[in-house]
Amino acid sequence: MEKYTKFELNNRYSGMKKQSRTILNFENGIKSSYTRNMYRSRLNAFVKYFEMDIKSSYTFDELVKIPIIKLKEMVEDYVMFRKSKGLAFSTINNDVCALSLFFVMNEIEVPCLLLKYLLRDDV
Repeated sequence: MEKYTKFELNNRYSGMKKQSRTILNFENGIKSSYTRNMYRSRLNAFVKYFEMDIKSSYTFDELVKIPIIKLKEMVEDYVMFRKSKGLAFSTINNDVCALSLFFVMNEIEVPCLLLKYLLRDDV
């Protein structure tokens, strides 16, 4: 029996039937298979978190079509939500790194400097 890493996903793309260009760009920016699996799970969790606010669920291609101001607000809300759950700095930082990489690899300039300050406990 093959041993899976902690972040191995049974359904690699949350129901997607084919790989989109956005996810291919994202994956090509990651060398390690462990990091790739962890970042994919973090990205899936972000998309799933916002499904309740949206009439039709986001796909990765739809995520890149959202206006930058709205994306920035969504990421900030997500970071504050994760922090309110009492998660460790490194866990939330991995969320931020996965989202930042997705945006960078798809040439979306979402300002993420504020996120590092949101992660601090003394703020």
